[in-house]
Amino acid sequence: MKGKLIGLIVLNLAAAAALGIIAGMYFKHMRNADVSDAVNVSCLQERIALFADTLAADVGVAAIFDNRDTLVYCNSVHDSFPMMSVMKFHQALAVCAWLRETGRTLDTVMEVKPDDLHENTWSPLRDSYPDGGKFSWRELLEYTLGSSDNNVCDILFKCIGGPDAVDRYVRSLGIDDFAIECTEAMMHEDLSCCDRNWTTPLSAVRLLEEFRRTKDKDEYSEFIWNTMAGCRTGQGRIPGGIPDTGVAGDCDKEEIGRGDGDDGDVIGYREWGVDEGEVGCGECDADDEEETGCGDVDRNRVGDEDGDRNGETAVVHKTGTGDLGPDGRIIAVNDIGTVVLPDGGYFSIAVFVSDASCSIQECEAVIAHITRMVYDHALSVR
Repeated sequence: MKGKLIGLIVLNLAAAAALGIIAGMYFKHMRNADVSDAVNVSCLQERIALFADTLAADVGVAAIFDNRDTLVYCNSVHDSFPMMSVMKFHQALAVCAWLRETGRTLDTVMEVKPDDLHENTWSPLRDSYPDGGKFSWRELLEYTLGSSDNNVCDILFKCIGGPDAVDRYVRSLGIDDFAIECTEAMMHEDLSCCDRNWTTPLSAVRLLEEFRRTKDKDEYSEFIWNTMAGCRTGQGRIPGGIPDTGVAGDCDKEEIGRGDGDDGDVIGYREWGVDEGEVGCGECDADDEEETGCGDVDRNRVGDEDGDRNGETAVVHKTGTGDLGPDGRIIAVNDIGTVVLPDGGYFSIAVFVSDASCSIQECEAVIAHITRMVYDHALSVR
């Protein structure tokens, strides 16, 4: 009996030792994987730095890969950037929360008056309906998220309590390192107000991540996701860096942004009455459609209509574009978004280009080029 007991003890000790060895090998593997991932992200950051440090602009980048690895890069002494129309994503989240809380559906109709539709600002709704009319919340949010309508943005601010209400809601989600204090009208009247709607790139991707995790919880969240998947502005930015979106970006040009900025091609959207790009989106000539992403090239993915993966890559994003500052430099050219890969992997990315002496087209190509580097990294570590 005593011998059997000793035998059992020996067997148990051997089993425990074996389990310990297996566990040790597993955790060693996991530690090595974590170290390898960290090294890979560090190498990506170095490549972005080598590129961005040559540019005549401040550049901020953040990315989160599969809710795990995080990249943050900034070539400026300040890590905050003016959001411009990127803040319409923040606003849409707050608007839908307000609709949810007040029992309003997306199809509830409200009236837009002619006095709400100001001239000399980017407003596709005003161009189509100069006398205003009755519109559903769904339609109004499509104008802000899909077409970046400035008048509609301020109408929505008025309905839910102003920029402060949006700021409070986003902070309630646990997001900080940003501020929303000004309407579009305020920024048009005083360019210095642009700096009062700011974010760090990391704060922007954290908000994207929070949204991605809850995008399927109800019709409001699904609507925002799907609308941003069909965003028609800034096709040469994040979408331009993803190979299978069908958007021809200049992301492979080594000379991007290396000029002296004196080419006379800098265009401010408030000066021209267009937003986001946006050069050519909504106001382009027929000859410019293929190059700028207008016309029929307005989808951000080659997948199913709800923006989810269907064996293809989905791009869900929101752009922002600034005017010329007093020194003739572009205040901001931005894009933030989530890229869903065909195998279900994803990354969220924010690229902000500010105080730029190069043209808007070059700034967009910078965003596309950085996105391509991030995209290639995301594929390499899968």
